[in-house]
Amino acid sequence: ILSQFSSSETDLDAYLSVLGNPDALRAALNWYRSAIPSQGDAPPASAAMVTIPTLYVWSTEDCCFVRETAEASKEFVTGPYQFEILEGVSHWIAEEATDKLNELLIKHLGQWKGR
Repeated sequence: ILSQFSSSETDLDAYLSVLGNPDALRAALNWYRSAIPSQGDAPPASAAMVTIPTLYVWSTEDCCFVRETAEASKEFVTGPYQFEILEGVSHWIAEEATDKLNELLIKHLGQWKGR
């Protein structure tokens, strides 16, 4: 599975060396487990609303989230919301489009500094 998401053998080796540690693997798996609530465990919709300024950066080659799912996240945000699309980038935006992501983050955070 990792080979589908990694851009190089060096990256793959780095992931495998970290995930070889049982505690690191458990932490990684728990992150995904927490992102998918069990049936009946979902909080009420009112508890899930995001009220702070939100920036969602989605990429056109994302193998995990289709555009409709990404755009639907706006339904859970009552605060200011910005949706940005990066063309030709996979799910691993921070690794593949570092400069563009940093530019978007700095601009977004700068808009709300001191508010």
